[in-house]
Amino acid sequence: MANVFFPPDLNTEDLIHNPYSQRAWWNCIQVAPTFLEKCNLYERSLSYIPGSYKLWYNYLSEVSQYVSESPSEEHYELANLLFERALRYMYLMPKIWLIYLDFLISQDHITKTRRMFDYSLQQLPLTQHDLIWDKYLEWAETIPIHETTRRIYIRYLQFNPFFIEEYIDFLVKYQYSSEAITLILEVVENDEASTLWNTLARLVSQNPDAVENSKEILERCMGRMEDQGRAWEMLAEFYIRRGEIEEARRVYKKALADVKSVRDFGVVFAAYSQLEEELLNLYVSEGYPQDVIDSEMKILEELLDSREFLLSDVKIKETPNDVNEWKSRVKLHEGDIVEMLRTYAEAVTILDPMKAIGRPQDLWIEFAKLYEKNGDMKSARIVLDKATKSKFKNPKQLEAVCEAWIEMELEHRHYGDALKLAKHFCNWHAKKYSKELSLQQEVSMRTQLWGLYVDLEESLGTTESVKAVYDRMISLKIATPQAILNYSSYLQNNEFWEESFRVYEQGINNFSWPFIYDIWISYLTSFVKHYGEKKLERARDLFEQVLTNCPKDKKKIFFCLYAKLEEEYGLLNHSIEIYSKAIKEVLDSEKVEMLYVYLQKTCDYFGIFKMRKLFEEVYEVLNIPTQVIEIGLKFANIERKLGEIDRARSIYNYISQFCDPRKPEEEEFWKVWHDFEVYHGNEDTFREMMRIKRTVITKFAGAGILIEDDK
Repeated sequence: MANVFFPPDLNTEDLIHNPYSQRAWWNCIQVAPTFLEKCNLYERSLSYIPGSYKLWYNYLSEVSQYVSESPSEEHYELANLLFERALRYMYLMPKIWLIYLDFLISQDHITKTRRMFDYSLQQLPLTQHDLIWDKYLEWAETIPIHETTRRIYIRYLQFNPFFIEEYIDFLVKYQYSSEAITLILEVVENDEASTLWNTLARLVSQNPDAVENSKEILERCMGRMEDQGRAWEMLAEFYIRRGEIEEARRVYKKALADVKSVRDFGVVFAAYSQLEEELLNLYVSEGYPQDVIDSEMKILEELLDSREFLLSDVKIKETPNDVNEWKSRVKLHEGDIVEMLRTYAEAVTILDPMKAIGRPQDLWIEFAKLYEKNGDMKSARIVLDKATKSKFKNPKQLEAVCEAWIEMELEHRHYGDALKLAKHFCNWHAKKYSKELSLQQEVSMRTQLWGLYVDLEESLGTTESVKAVYDRMISLKIATPQAILNYSSYLQNNEFWEESFRVYEQGINNFSWPFIYDIWISYLTSFVKHYGEKKLERARDLFEQVLTNCPKDKKKIFFCLYAKLEEEYGLLNHSIEIYSKAIKEVLDSEKVEMLYVYLQKTCDYFGIFKMRKLFEEVYEVLNIPTQVIEIGLKFANIERKLGEIDRARSIYNYISQFCDPRKPEEEEFWKVWHDFEVYHGNEDTFREMMRIKRTVITKFAGAGILIEDDK
């Protein structure tokens, strides 16, 4: 122990008597002033305790740190020897191995580092290999020699077979194509749902000679790839790389015919057109004969010209029931009548009306119109006849076909044929019920189709035939209020007045409010216009009938018509009584207007004094303060004009109870009364007005307080 360095302030009694004490050595090392002195102490201590993990670990850590800060070939060599000496004792300690491996990695000694990784795996038990492999793989990724990395990965696969996909990615990345293909085939054989089919297809297409049966492998991959556009592109690329250009073209043409989505079509068409463009550029740059260049240019032009047609095919395959796509397809053939007709025929055959997107009836109608425009009315009729017998989702679609057929006949002035068609369509309901005819039966009950039928009868038929159609509509209960009005108007124009009134009665019985409003208006005005005073009692009964059942918001017009009837053909007293009744039964918002009419008529027929009496009565039916104020001011103004000052003042006094002086809209009343007293009154009457005003203010203020208290 005489040669060992001991710091002067350390008590070395324990160390001298017990040189195998790790703690004593550690305490001595901790206070060593220099790195060399620490190394001397570590060496001495380990000569006594060579199996101390703590001493070796800290010794190696400090040495590796020192060398990293002062790197030199000599230092690295000495440090490596120290690590290897330590591992003679610490070969089961993975932490020591990891420190040494990190130290070797920092020296960029690839071979030595690889061998030491391998040696560590040989020394450590299998349960601790994962600690080494994490660092080993991390280091392997940084090696510039890919073959070394590959061999490391092969060894790791023996430890962890689940690393296979990462290994395949490595092989693909660094172009070990044959091995990658072979491994992927092994994986997909055991797992048909594997995601490696795309990778396998890409490898085979880019490396057609990597394996013997590459074509069969690629075709197998295509059946399992979701991205069919990319699959076709890979198959074509396979042939291109093999120099089989014609075979690549055949693949592209087949792909454009087979793809089922617009996205896949875009991928294939872009790749196909790119191939032809590159070939054309190659022929031009390499100085090929002009006929070869012209032939290639023609191929490219034909391909680009066919794009819209090919895309249309794909869209129709993707959505065969899209009406707009079929219309677009027809438009592509614009100018070629034969192709347009062929496309329409194909459309109405393939498209399922029950699943149609859009209006399937448009295809039938436009199909027929194309024949019509080209002078083939016979074929147009055949098309429309087939349309009326085909299936549709709802009656409205079939009705559109029927109307189009009728209108086509009218345009060509085949009026008789148009009328026959309308009659035929409207009589479908009379046929025996069956599933095939159920839709046609529904169409035959459509009001719009019957309206067209009756219009044709009015223009082309007899009076009896028109009446028969209208009566049939009423009996089938498909006549609308407008049809009732039209029928009545037609009868009146042909002097069948009583029959028209009978039709009005049928309409009133078949419909309810508010749909019979127009029927009643037309009925009453027509009846009064035709009979005047001849059937006054019957007219009165009609007015009483409508006023009995009429909603309150519709009564005003009927009261006015009733009063007008009495004014022109009846008794003036009856007219005034009707107005008196009206102001009690109409809506509150209409009462003031009716009152003005009532009072004006009274004044016109019976004088102003009779009107004054009525003014006193109207307050009984007014329940809205604003109405009371408005009527009261007019009443008071009339009394002023008649010189009845006291009567006017009493009116102001009465309506003052409804006017809150604090409200701007009601303050006008008090201004009117104020001016009235200034002009007509005296000091006593003016004071009385002011007293009433204060009383009203107090009343309204008290009411406001009570309302707030209730809240």
